[in-house]
Amino acid sequence: MNKKTFHLFKKLILSDSKPLQLDDMSAFFHVGTRTLYNYWDEICDYLIKLDLREHFSFDGKEFKCRINEEMKQYLITSLRTMSFYEYKLSSSERQAIMSVIFLISNAPIRSSDFNDILCVSQNTIITDLKEVKKLLDSFHIQFHENKYHGFAVKCSETDRRNLLLKIFDDQNIIHDYFINTPSNPCISYICNYMKLEKYRYMIESIVEEAEDKINIHMTDYDFYKVVIILLIITVRNQADFPILYTEENTNTKSYGQLTLFTECIFHKLGTLLTASYAESLYFVNRMQHYKIVSEKPSNTYNEVLFSLVIKEFLTTVSKFYKYDLLGDTALSEYLNAHISVCYNRLKKNIVIENPYLSEIKRKYRQDFQFLKEHIYILENALHISFNDGEIAYILMHILATLEKDRNNMDSPNVVVICHGGIATSNYLSTQLNHHFRLNIMATCSIHNAKSIIEEYPIDLIISTMPIKEFDIPTVVVNALLMEEDIYNLHEKLSQIQKHQANQSHIPPDTASDHSLLSLRALLSLDRIVLDKEVLDWKEAIISAGELLLWDRLISVNYLHTMIDLVVKYGAYIVIAPHIALAHAAPSDGAKDSGVSIVRLKEPVKFGKEKLDPVKVVVACSFLDTTDNANILLKLMRTILKPNFLSTAMAAKTPQEILDYFE
Repeated sequence: MNKKTFHLFKKLILSDSKPLQLDDMSAFFHVGTRTLYNYWDEICDYLIKLDLREHFSFDGKEFKCRINEEMKQYLITSLRTMSFYEYKLSSSERQAIMSVIFLISNAPIRSSDFNDILCVSQNTIITDLKEVKKLLDSFHIQFHENKYHGFAVKCSETDRRNLLLKIFDDQNIIHDYFINTPSNPCISYICNYMKLEKYRYMIESIVEEAEDKINIHMTDYDFYKVVIILLIITVRNQADFPILYTEENTNTKSYGQLTLFTECIFHKLGTLLTASYAESLYFVNRMQHYKIVSEKPSNTYNEVLFSLVIKEFLTTVSKFYKYDLLGDTALSEYLNAHISVCYNRLKKNIVIENPYLSEIKRKYRQDFQFLKEHIYILENALHISFNDGEIAYILMHILATLEKDRNNMDSPNVVVICHGGIATSNYLSTQLNHHFRLNIMATCSIHNAKSIIEEYPIDLIISTMPIKEFDIPTVVVNALLMEEDIYNLHEKLSQIQKHQANQSHIPPDTASDHSLLSLRALLSLDRIVLDKEVLDWKEAIISAGELLLWDRLISVNYLHTMIDLVVKYGAYIVIAPHIALAHAAPSDGAKDSGVSIVRLKEPVKFGKEKLDPVKVVVACSFLDTTDNANILLKLMRTILKPNFLSTAMAAKTPQEILDYFE
């Protein structure tokens, strides 16, 4: 099998019995369905040799795998030990292996040596050698042939290592060796030939320690890129081929976090390196080249803006799921961290591939489409464009939060009513526990069910016959569960879970809510103005901000900054149809906490097409404390409710709006 066939087989083995859709695999591998049929034929031939063909199937639409853990480990071991007789190397893979051997070997290599290693003809080797020479020439590496001794290369150690790193990039070794194991035979051969495994776990531990000490957060891809650079440095030093300072033209200026990161790593690596200082300079150069752990910009975005647009985004998504995502502080932290990394990456035009994109689109089609339609909330405010892969990553964070909550939620209390005997009742309960996460309070007949229901809070009755005696949701099923029964139960249980989520996680809007009381205290009648005439959005912000200024809650600078932020970042403060929330950072001149509300006589456009024109401007100032941050969040959630706008537009006096917060 070739590289793509190997990858398809690996995905099938690691799919945990979940079918792989033909259309998804066609999109993933960028090949037609006919080509996938050919891949399947090669996989079948391999499975027949292992006497495991009966555990795999393909019906023209789905690839399926039915193996236990022991079989899975056997197949993984088989893939790891596959020879080049079984695995068909592509020309690029052969040339990569040949190039690595040239770059690592201390002695000349004969073409006949490659015949033995790669299991191909002499003519193929000659053709590949011509391509290898072109690659070496592009890195200014001299390629020599001696008819008695063979081929050898001559170059600086820097050029040698840089070409090794390029080969690792081209062969996608980070994903297929470090992240998505097992590796195909080409990648395994290269890594084993370079003896990377000998130092791998030590290097990973050192990088993790430095990452934690400097308090930086790298993606898996960047983490293993750092590991690869350090592995090459270590392996070459152990082979007595260190970088010499004289051959490095390195800029020695400080790079902030990168300098500290490098010092932490090379302090631990010192005993393994011949020329630690020169090697650390080489490491800094490579890190700068790959734009990893460069010094953090002092202010790539406004932190207040960043936090608010993410909250606005989560507010919109919460309406879709009917679940209070803003109430999950962990999700807000994860999204802030993820989107800040994404922001800096996209600003540098660095695009990464999301390997789960096709699966996310297939399994969560409506969720993905909703996020894609509303990603403009982040795009307009941050002035970046999210591709489908980035959107899928954001959706994965949200889905993980929803799934975590479902797992933490109490299992619904269920009574199973069966008119059959004990054996039938127990068998039905066993099936239910197999398919669903339930707390079965009792399995009984109808006449015994009443006492159970009176004693315990029951969420659902599952019965083998129609019943009308109880005012509790009921699903009628067969004693031997059919597909239709499982579907109906799934639908009903989903409704119950959503109801529990709404009851548990969306706080009631009552006067006893402490944050609402605090918010109400920040408003006063003289800071609510109706039907204010303004010329444009700037005057609209000034009219609301002045109410805070006159009460000495903000400085003049704070008022100017509210306008400057919109000029700089766009109309991100328009957080709902016809509503703008004007603000600045506490450090910009907030003297005390307060809120003002202005209803405009004539709506004005702020420049946010889907939410313009603005009819109501809310201005706020908050001191930099956790309590005030919570009140700000409460303010956003309160004015985002549809009845706030309708109340504000219908109000005849400021008191009516103030009463809304009562």
